[in-house]
Formats: sequence, C-alpha cells, structure tokens
Amino acid sequence: MYWKDSINVLNDLDEFSSLHIKVHGCIWSEYGLGNNYDDDGENHDGDENWYMTRVQPFRANAAFSLYGFLKSSFNMPGRGSCRKATYINTFFTYEGADSILSNLGKSVDLSSVLGGDNNNDDDGYSSAGVGCYEAEYDDYYYAAADDSEDGSEDHSEDRKQRELSSNSQDNDNSASKTLGCTADGAFAIAKFQGEDCDGRYFLNTTQDDMSDYNHAMESLHCAPIYKGSDTSLVYSILSTSFACDIALYGTNCPDPYDLKHQYDSNTILSSKMGRSVVVGRWQTPVRILTMICFVAGIVLLVMIGFMKNPKLNRKFRKLVKKKKSKKKKQKTAADENEADGVMKT
Repeated sequence: MYWKDSINVLNDLDEFSSLHIKVHGCIWSEYGLGNNYDDDGENHDGDENWYMTRVQPFRANAAFSLYGFLKSSFNMPGRGSCRKATYINTFFTYEGADSILSNLGKSVDLSSVLGGDNNNDDDGYSSAGVGCYEAEYDDYYYAAADDSEDGSEDHSEDRKQRELSSNSQDNDNSASKTLGCTADGAFAIAKFQGEDCDGRYFLNTTQDDMSDYNHAMESLHCAPIYKGSDTSLVYSILSTSFACDIALYGTNCPDPYDLKHQYDSNTILSSKMGRSVVVGRWQTPVRILTMICFVAGIVLLVMIGFMKNPKLNRKFRKLVKKKKSKKKKQKTAADENEADGVMKT
C-alpha cells in the first residue's frame, strides 16, 4: 500500500480499519513546518518568499513508519500489525520528538536533564525537548586532553585552534543545549556554540541520563493510533508529521522493507496524488507479461514479413524442403543399414 503523505492518509481515513506506527529513532529535521514556513502549500519550507530574518529552525524529531489495515482487505487473525504487507510510508514529526510521546501518554520529563534557563522563552516551542537552554560554556568548550602527568601543560593554543571561526552570536563565549540525535539515531543532549542551538555551530552530544527517553521511544515498536472510531489520536500525530524524502535525507529516512525507495522512484504511484497502490504484487507479473508480449510481437513481425515478401517466402520454402529431404535421405540410409545387418545374421 502507498499513501504519498500524511494528509492523504487523513483524507482517506474511512478506508482503514486500523493504523499503527513504529518509531525508528531520532532525526535532526525541520521544526514547525506547518506553522510559519510553508508558504506554498507543499508542507515543506519553500524558498519562493525568502527573506533575511527567516531561518527555518531544526530540532530533534521522531522518524516513524506507518502501517494499516484496509476495511476491504481480509486480515488473517494472529498475524502482526506492523509488517511488509501493511506498510504505508515513513514519516517525520515536525513539532519535536516529544509530540509523539505526549500523544501516546509516554512523556518523559527532560527538565532535569536539560536544566538551565530557556534561551527562547518567547519562541513558541511547544515542549522542553525543542526548547533551547543555556549551557556552561566551559563544559562544552574545545578543551584538549591533558597529556602531562602533573596537569600543568598549557593547552591554550590547542583550544584557540579548535574554536569555531565564527558564530551567529556576538558573544562567542556562550553555549546552548537541546534534545538532539546521535549518529546512529539515538536521542541525546546536543550542545552548540552560541545561544540559539544553531545546527551550524554544533559541538557534540552526550547520552547521560537519556536512557528513559530512548526506552520510551523503543517501546513504540507497533503502537496503535487508530481503530476505526476515535480519530483524535491519529489526527494529532499525522497532522504534525510529513513523509520523509529519500532525495533529501538519504539513508536517514527509514526504509524497513525497501519499499519506500520503490514508492519514491516509481512515478506511476504519484499519478493519483497518494491513493493506495499495491506495488510488490503487480510489478513482477507485469514485467514478465510485457516481455512475453514483446517477444511475441517480434515473432509476429517476422512472420508477416515472410508472408508479404514472395522472394523471401520462396527461399524459406526451399530451405524447409531441403531440410526435409536431407532428413528423409538420412532415415532411408539408416533403414538400409539396419536391413543389411538383419540379412547378415
């Protein structure tokens, strides 16, 4: 099955008997797409009306795959809800990873981990996980390791060389932190130079005290979000999510069954603006049928060519007669040899 984006799923919600999601991990992606940065209805930050003070913020979001059962399909009892046959598409949240936990009643308090003062109290961020907090600069500064036994070696030159060359803030001696992602997709605390948690000035991540948060996300391995009656939960999650784009995010876009790549690369699937299409079940048979028709067409053209060209037709008939005559002579010779053998005995 395939639905192009979350809005298409919501528009066709009455076709489903149930929907489930599986969280794959953390993705550093756009924050607040549907609010202030979608100027042309494409559900992404467009560049048609760009201006200097407009900068799309990025935050830690949750990457998840969506699965569903259609009312028109037969569902075998006892089979899993999140599998290849029920896979629909892969999505990112765009209001922070906290949004998916809070909607499913699994919120984890990050205030003790992030601590400090929120540098953007008036930024409209909806949860602690997307807020930007003040951090101790000395803790995250590029201090080189102390190689001397007595700790007296001066590393000021190393520190100077490793310091970021520029920063969006006037005060370079500042740092900030927010919920972030590790290279392998786990949730962590990300640190930045400057006061705005700007990804261009990323320093590093630490997973100290983040086990509860990661466990909460891992528990959403096949969580139900819709069962045919109450639509509030599915609307809360899908209305603040968008389909990930492999062209933009590459391998960071989860593709659990290698179907996402097929969907995105097959232009036929977009012809109905996200309506469902079964891919794996028809592609191979159609290709085989196409090849058979192609070979049959070539044979038919050759036969028509012989029939319409008398000269070729005569040559073909002579060749056929010659082969038949040769076979007849070979058979006669074999019969005579067999007869001679019988007479000698």
